[in-house]
Formats: sequence, structure tokens, C-alpha cells
Amino acid sequence: MKTRILLLALACMGVMPTMAQTARRFTIDGELTRDSLRYTPQAIKKVYLKHIVNGQEVMMDSAVVKNRCFHFEGTAPKDVEAAIITGFDNGSAQLLLEPGNIKFKPFDGNFPVGAKAYGTKNNDIFAGYAMLHNKNADDAKVNIEKLRASLPDSITNDDRKYMPYHGAIFNANGVYYKADVMDYYLKHIDSEASLFILKYDLYYMFKPQYLHDVFMAALPERLHSHPIYKELKNQLLSSDMVEGSLAPDFTALTVNGKSLSLSQLKGKYVFLDVWASWCAPCRREIPFIKKALAEAKNKDNFKVLSYSIDSKRSDWTNCIAKNQMSDKNWIHVSTLKAWSSDIIRLYNVRGVPHTVLIDPAGNVVKFNLRGEELVNTVKDILSKPFKPAKSNAKTATAASAVKMAPFKASSAADQKLYDEYETLCKRKDLSKIAKLEAQVRFVLDHNTSPVSPYIMERDFLNILDKSYNQRFSNALSPVLKNNAYAKSYCDKVAELLGEEDEE
Repeated sequence: MKTRILLLALACMGVMPTMAQTARRFTIDGELTRDSLRYTPQAIKKVYLKHIVNGQEVMMDSAVVKNRCFHFEGTAPKDVEAAIITGFDNGSAQLLLEPGNIKFKPFDGNFPVGAKAYGTKNNDIFAGYAMLHNKNADDAKVNIEKLRASLPDSITNDDRKYMPYHGAIFNANGVYYKADVMDYYLKHIDSEASLFILKYDLYYMFKPQYLHDVFMAALPERLHSHPIYKELKNQLLSSDMVEGSLAPDFTALTVNGKSLSLSQLKGKYVFLDVWASWCAPCRREIPFIKKALAEAKNKDNFKVLSYSIDSKRSDWTNCIAKNQMSDKNWIHVSTLKAWSSDIIRLYNVRGVPHTVLIDPAGNVVKFNLRGEELVNTVKDILSKPFKPAKSNAKTATAASAVKMAPFKASSAADQKLYDEYETLCKRKDLSKIAKLEAQVRFVLDHNTSPVSPYIMERDFLNILDKSYNQRFSNALSPVLKNNAYAKSYCDKVAELLGEEDEE
């Protein structure tokens, strides 16, 4: 009875939240094998713990280095997030901030990027992921030795003849690493660490739709609310944004320093205006924005959200004051990161002003409304009830195979190999990711057979990013130089890269 009374008293006094915070406590202990900076003989006296907020490094704490050791402690954030320890002159040490006792194995203060955090679930997983680079380096040595053993002396003793083979195996080794990452990702897909592996490594290997439908779809539902998942989903939306598309969400700070997300304005029309104080065309649009706001004077379903890409707060706020850019429905936000602002990437901003009209359902209505066209459009949409339109946005679907004529084998061995691959594709005991990993390894393992370029064009061309299509084509053995299937695939890849140059 006394215990219950004490707990009730503690709750009334506000002590119970502190007990909850205790459950989320973290400690970080690090030890340096060398505590001097790399480029000067000065000793490392203090290190700093930082995390990323709205794309900017924010200081959390500092710690004195004593006897080559340092210690941090505090309350972990609600979601597992990336953090860094700085204070070195040659990079920083990375960790995942979560409850528990995080430790850094003794590491060289001259080379902090080589430090690995461990001791908690996600840091242990991430440390294992980092070790895949070492595994790949060891595998590469073995693969090169096998290659040299398979070639006649007439090739291995002639650098001019040997280097094309070496180049192919070099590119193949780089893709073998990605297969290792896929395997590791799948094995740890229930962890928050998998989100960071996806973001840092696999995201740029595939086209966005395929990545969404295969890799993101495999993540458990509980991770869908994590900020990294939302960030990756936003990048997917921005990669294929057209009128009717769902507008990617973002967060920035208001003039008063409060965090504001686009999603908080859902239910209203939002005129997103990406601008800068130094931009004369932006300033010329100010009178028209004021006229548009006047049309919404007696309404509460229209907001102007001006996102400044200034880098100096004084430039931003002074311009707002000077041009009287104030209204109950006019909201100003920024991250003060100039062209590194998140909005640039999310909305494919190539110049300012860049405007997007967004409807109450969160879908894009129109891009780059200016002048009287903006005023008339706002007047029109506010004069009638909002009716959600059918989305014109392309839905994310896994890319289908390229339609090709049936494979024609020139030998029984090639036909047997092709049949083996088709059997692999029909396996129902493998998940999509596990099957993809096996398919990747198959074409690399058989890069001297015409079966590989045929498969690469049919099954990989539509799902891989351009740069990785190039890697796959470069991984083909020189023995296929005159093969029709190899020529066809390499020509298709060259076309993709040519389109990139035109863009």
C-alpha cells in the first residue's frame, strides 16, 4: 500500500516521465589508440556528439578526452537516428543513436571514419554491414586469382590483352558487393539499421519504382513511420512528379524557429513558393502573391508557404520585412542551406522562383504559376467546393522485363545454363529480394556466356539505375566482344547514358 501511495505521489510530482526517460538512456564510450590530430601534432582534447535536424548538424553534447577515452550519456530520441562524433580534422565517427551502452572499439584519432560502434542491436548490425567492404576486398583477390589461373600465359603476360579481363572482373566485384548487401539487408530487415543500409547503399542502384515495390515493400509495417522511410518515400514521389502526383512532404523552420511540415497544412490549398531574397524575379512576384491572398481574405482554405533558399537569416527576414510579406495566411520557412536545401531535391528545383499549387488532398494542381495567372487560378479554385480529382500520377509498380525474342543457344552448354536460370526464376521458396540476389550472382558467375547479356537486357535493364546498367555491361568478359546479345545490351546501356547526357 505504501508503495502505491509513493508511486502516485511521484506521478503527481512529475517524476514518472523521468523514469520513462531512464528507459531510453544511452551511454557512449570511446577509446583512442592515438589521440592526436592527423594534420597537426595537437592532441584531441574534446569531442562533440551531433545529430542531423532538418538536414543540419545540431550539437547535442561535448566530452573531454582524458587518458585517450571519452564518455557521453543522455536520452535517446524516439526513433533510431544517425549521429556523429566530431572534433577530429579528418572526418568523423558514425553511430546509430538508440538506448543502451554504445561502445567504440579503440580507434585511431587520425582516422575516425574507420571507427565502428557496437554494443546495441542496431549498431551491431550496422558494424556488420560495414565489414562487408572487407569481405568484398578478400573476395576480389580470390576472383582475380581464379581469373588469372583460367587464362593462358599469352594473355596474363601481356598487359594490353589482360587488362580488359581485369576490368571486367573489377566491375563484377563491385556488383558482387551489392549482392552481399542485399543478402545482409534481407537478414536484418526487421531492424531500423536496415533503413540506413537501404538509404546509404541500395537506394541508388535501382530505379525508384522497383526500389519501392521490392525493397521498401519488404520492410515491416512498424518501420513505415520512421523518418528515413518517409524520406525515401518522398524521394520516390519527387522522382516522378507530375500534375496529379502526391506532393512530397518536407519540414522546415518558421521565422520563429518552429518546425513546420507541409503535411500539417493538409485540408487547405497551399501555394508553395520557393524563392530567395537575392532573386529579383522572385521579388517581382510579391505583388501578385498579395493579390492572390486578397482573394482568400475571408476564407481559411488557402495558404502561401514561402520556402526561402537563403543562407543568411538576416537576408531572409530583412527581405520579408522590407517587402511587407505578411498575412495571416502567409507562412515563411527555411533551412538556410541555400541550394543544399531539401526542397531543391524533393521538388526538382532548377531555378527560382519555383512554385507549386497543391490541393487540399495533398496533390499537385499546377507548377510555376506566375503573375495574373496565379491570381486568376486562386480566384477560380476558391469560388467552388473542392472535389478530389482522379490522380494522374503514375503508380509505382515493379518494372517488367524487356520483351525480347526467345534465347537462341549456340551450344548445348549455353542452353543448359539458360534452363538453369529459368528454373531459378520460377522458384517460389525465395522472396523477391533473395531471388534477385541469386539472379545477380548468376549473371556475374557466368559473364563469359551469351546467356548473361541476354538476361541483363531482358531482366535488369528496366530495374537498374543507368550507372549500374553500365557496371553490369562492363562486367561482361571480353570473350563476348563480338556476341550479338552482348552488343545489343551494351548498345541499350549506351542509349540510356546518352539520354542522361542530354538531360
